[in-house]
Amino acid sequence: MRNKKSRKSLFTWCIRTLAVSLVPSLLLVSCASDSSDSATPDTTAPTASFGAPDTTVVGTVAYTLTFSEAVTGVSSSISLVEDSSSTALLPVTATPNTSSTVWTIDPDGVLSTGSYTLTLTSSGIKDSAGNVLDNVTPLKFNVADAHSTLLNELQVDLTNAVGAGLVTSIVSAVTSATTSYSGAGNGNNTFNNIVPVALGAAFDAIEADTSLTDNQEATAYEAVFNSVMSTVTTANLNSPSARSAAAVDSGYTSLFGDIGTIIGNKVSSVAAMEKILSAFVQSLIKAGVTSGDVGSYVGTIAEKATTTLVNRCSRSS
Repeated sequence: MRNKKSRKSLFTWCIRTLAVSLVPSLLLVSCASDSSDSATPDTTAPTASFGAPDTTVVGTVAYTLTFSEAVTGVSSSISLVEDSSSTALLPVTATPNTSSTVWTIDPDGVLSTGSYTLTLTSSGIKDSAGNVLDNVTPLKFNVADAHSTLLNELQVDLTNAVGAGLVTSIVSAVTSATTSYSGAGNGNNTFNNIVPVALGAAFDAIEADTSLTDNQEATAYEAVFNSVMSTVTTANLNSPSARSAAAVDSGYTSLFGDIGTIIGNKVSSVAAMEKILSAFVQSLIKAGVTSGDVGSYVGTIAEKATTTLVNRCSRSS
């Protein structure tokens, strides 16, 4: 009888001991479960802002876009357009930092002079909880870059006029000769400074191609002048996609004397000079310059070119 009571007491003691040890653990598990079940879901939309955007920049511009939290979908949600041709999207590369909160927005290549708009499509950008980005005001900026504009237009214009090999030679020569004129804050990054140097480099590249016939050489000269003259016209500077103009900006008239000097230093004979001047006349006509102005501009160039050529011949004799 006593043994039965002892066993019963021992059983009761074990149950009580087990209960005392388990209750705190069970309570902790229950509280943790209740806490998890009642956590507030993330419904806060991410926000974004462009870091200290400059409104007027050069063609190598890149912008920083900072988000309030890590996001995805940025690369496929950015569009960049030149405002005068707003339907043509320009390629852009978006690169995140390690936390995906700061993205560098870099237009591919180098932009030409003009006004641009950078837009984010909010619906495609989300945080880890799936919250869609709050609307971000499009970024508008202007590019004022004589160097990039001249090179970009030269590449396009020559591609439509001369062979691929000559295009490469001319653009490469012009790029190399004008590199020191590029970049932000460079006081030499103006058409007045760049055009004479660019023309000189282009003329050298054309002259160096001994495979060209007379007609091909004349076409190349004219293509170079066509591109340069349509770049330095008033209408074209206001709207780079408009490839014609009614008159040359008065600020560039002094440029013609410099062009004349370049021609006089580059040509080897009067016949060669006549070929280049003829190409220049055609380029002015295509740019929409009036006949009176054509005569004035060509007269300035011819006088300077002739004087320079005569001086060269005198020094060499």
